Amino acid sequence: NEKGDILKTLDQTELSKFSKENINNHYVAKVKNGKYSLIIPLGAKADLTIKIDEIFAQKDEIHTLKLIDISGIEWTARIK
Repeated sequence: NEKGDILKTLDQTELSKFSKENINNHYVAKVKNGKYSLIIPLGAKADLTIKIDEIFAQKDEIHTLKLIDISGIEWTARIK
């Protein structure tokens, strides 16, 4: 949020159990859940559906989505 508080986080255990129904792959290289987390092969592209019902009431406070790769690489997107 605007204060820098984390409103939702998914750890490797939750990602390893991520439902296949919430992954919409675009290419032959498929994103899928694995033993330790999500498996995202080189060249894969997918839309992930993440439930945020518990924080939806705070939707005006959500400003940024940050994804962190197991290697530590971060991707950040501003939410308008």
